[in-house]
Amino acid sequence: MAFSLTTWDRIKIFSKFIGQKVWIRSLHGYLYGKEREHQFGILTGVKTDAIQVKIDNHRLWIHQDDGFSLYEVKLLLKPLSQLTPEIMKTANELPVVVFITQYYTNLGFDMPVFLEPHSPSNCKYVRELEMADYRSEKEILEAETTAVIS
Repeated sequence: MAFSLTTWDRIKIFSKFIGQKVWIRSLHGYLYGKEREHQFGILTGVKTDAIQVKIDNHRLWIHQDDGFSLYEVKLLLKPLSQLTPEIMKTANELPVVVFITQYYTNLGFDMPVFLEPHSPSNCKYVRELEMADYRSEKEILEAETTAVIS
């Protein structure tokens, strides 16, 4: 089921994951030979209508538009099923219980989001909102290569 997220919804979600890896798929450049179709970077910032991603030594602002976009951007997160006993032990020792979610988010785990009261996207994981992928960079590139060959 696809969720209709506004630009502001997407920015709010991205803002919780600054410092995490992202996968950027060009929806135009590859066709014209201008840039690689798949790039990977680190989410470094947000503003009202864009996110900033560091790729190698370059910083790129990627506009988040409710309509047409030149890029598809997904966070590369881990499912909660990959939590280890050590991580859970550390989380349970935090001084305030509400810090646990932020701790897991900082470690790159997918967490349910809250956007605003009565939003149908509340309590959905970022992957459910089609803004994250659980695969590694290598797995993504291999899958995309296989899809092109098929």
